[in-house]
Amino acid sequence: MADMELLRQYVLQNSEDAFAALVARHVNLVFSAALRKTGNADTAGDITQAVFIILARKAGRLGAGTVLSGWLYHTARLTTASYLRTQIRRAHREQEAYMQSLTDEPVTKAWQEIEPLLEDGMGRLGEKDRNAIVLRFFDGKSFQEIGAAVGSSENAAKKRVAHALEKLRKFFTKRGVHSTSAIIAGAISANSVKAAPVGLAKTISVVAMAKGAAAGTTTFFTSVLVKTLAVCGSIMIVAVGTAIYFHEAGQSSGGKFQMSNNQSALATSNQNGTIHLQPPINSSNNSPILNENERLDAAVAHLREVLHTRPTTHELFDSEGITNAIDAFGLYRRDAFNVLLDYSYNSDTNTIHSEEYVRVGSIFGMGYVGKYLPEVPPTLWAMISSAPIIDRFYIFSALKQIGFTTDDLPALTGLLADEDSMQGLLSRNLPQAIADVLKDNPQSVASYIPPLENLLENGGSNAQFRVALALIESQGTNNPNVLPAIHALFQRPNDRHNQYYKLLAAEILGDVGQTAQPLVPDLLDFAKSASEIGVQESVYDAIAKIEPDTASQNEGVAEALKKQQDAKMWDEKWKSGKYTFDDLLAALKDPNQAYIAADHLAEMGTNAVAAVPDMIKALWGMNEALRNNILDDIHKVDPQMVVTKIYVTSFNTGNLHEFLDKQPPTQQIKLLQQDVVNFEWFSGWVLPEEFADFTNRLAQQNLDAYKDFVKYNTP
Repeated sequence: MADMELLRQYVLQNSEDAFAALVARHVNLVFSAALRKTGNADTAGDITQAVFIILARKAGRLGAGTVLSGWLYHTARLTTASYLRTQIRRAHREQEAYMQSLTDEPVTKAWQEIEPLLEDGMGRLGEKDRNAIVLRFFDGKSFQEIGAAVGSSENAAKKRVAHALEKLRKFFTKRGVHSTSAIIAGAISANSVKAAPVGLAKTISVVAMAKGAAAGTTTFFTSVLVKTLAVCGSIMIVAVGTAIYFHEAGQSSGGKFQMSNNQSALATSNQNGTIHLQPPINSSNNSPILNENERLDAAVAHLREVLHTRPTTHELFDSEGITNAIDAFGLYRRDAFNVLLDYSYNSDTNTIHSEEYVRVGSIFGMGYVGKYLPEVPPTLWAMISSAPIIDRFYIFSALKQIGFTTDDLPALTGLLADEDSMQGLLSRNLPQAIADVLKDNPQSVASYIPPLENLLENGGSNAQFRVALALIESQGTNNPNVLPAIHALFQRPNDRHNQYYKLLAAEILGDVGQTAQPLVPDLLDFAKSASEIGVQESVYDAIAKIEPDTASQNEGVAEALKKQQDAKMWDEKWKSGKYTFDDLLAALKDPNQAYIAADHLAEMGTNAVAAVPDMIKALWGMNEALRNNILDDIHKVDPQMVVTKIYVTSFNTGNLHEFLDKQPPTQQIKLLQQDVVNFEWFSGWVLPEEFADFTNRLAQQNLDAYKDFVKYNTP
């Protein structure tokens, strides 16, 4: 739930849970701002508590457009300044165990120089610039999240952050600190937020929920809260753990307290009336508490273990396990990044990890952590230019996970021009990524179009059709060379690679719609000559989207158009909820609707037990994710049902591809080819009867091929 939604819930419903969630979310930010200025953890905790009391008092007056993390940071600065004006002596700085260790010496040195100046520099920024810095480097938000928070586009957020960073750089330069914006960004991101003391969030929630009651006249809170809140009171409420103490103003300096429960705690006061509280000891829990270094070591060890554990499923790596392991690092994401970097591709030493699943899992993790660390995208871009071709797709996917912006267009264009850049998998992803950036930023991409058009005219043949697909989908140009470049693709011979390229072009052209009408004759010719299984159906589907009237002249297009109409019909049924049990049984026979029907049958529980045989049959031909989804639904309908799996992750297809390629392209051969591809890449596991059906059909085509296959693949 967003910050302002939680705050609204607190104001309207007096929700303790909502306020506690806000405190837990932002306590580290406020505490760190106070700690940097005071140098004392106890005093920083007091200031942090005061800030959230102020929030509790002013919650109802904050506008809907308030960026709460920016507001809290600014309030922390003002509250800390009030504290400093009281000239309370600074204590020793908190032990540096909470600071994230950096391996980059320039960043470490930069932080040591800018840390004493950071709060003053932030104070010189305007509210929008300050919010941008806080959201990006204190909260670790992505540019997309920043844009959503401040009501602007992702690109505008990126420019705002860069603008604010440049202001900070100039501020530091005038004070003798010479560094680049990139190093400043890395230093702030790595060090600006430290973990607040354990229990502080809980303490603050209790105190602030008391609506910011004023303290005794001799405490720090009197000097801060009376000025900030203009609230006078006679009772100070101090929360320690789950115990609450009441201190009456004007009471003798003995500082006696009344406890709200039976927990024991230590409370003392000095001659000036300053009260020091120690949290109650939980005698029922004698387990040792890990310090930050031990927790970090445990997180590193766990991430390494997850990376080196290959899933038993068809997946190459455990994506969920990796993201959970990274989350365990908390604010120390850079340490997670260093682990991932060690196990991926090192462009400096030109070495890669020998195990593909470890390497690819690490690259995936870098895409996840890259949303928070500004140095990750440049690292990935450096990797993709020199990594093995097979890894480029995974690196590209990691960059896509972080999110492409207009600043990435030159690099994307350069990758598009590289004839060796994963000619299969990236052929679709590259044009799509460029098209998405062009469509999302129509007002700011004019300068990036000419390099693409130059590549369209002067690049290699593969680069030309890729650029043409990007430009026609984004509609970013009226360049007359776009359609001819795609037409030239369809004139190529129909070998396996060219059929793949043509199929990608057909799918993109289908999404484009009427703009692609001049290429319909090319698509029809390709559909007639295509030999790969499923290609003809996909091309007819694209034609039906581009020019539906063709259905009257072509049976394949007519069938594709009917499937599109059926899909629309099913979509309306699912949205309206107006479907029968027979409808669900019919939908199980449609591969595009089966998993949805299975979900609805699962909602019926044991009342749908009659559908279980059809649900099992629907597993055939599905990819692993959909298989697992439908299997879960089957067990919801019939918990006692036992489904036997044959895992195909280690299948040895031997010479099967070569044998099938040499056979006449009959429908049976095409189906066998598709089954082999499914076994190798998508299925993960199959049913015994599904496997038997495949081997029986193979035996009917060639007994020797059947014997060779089962020899190496006995379940």
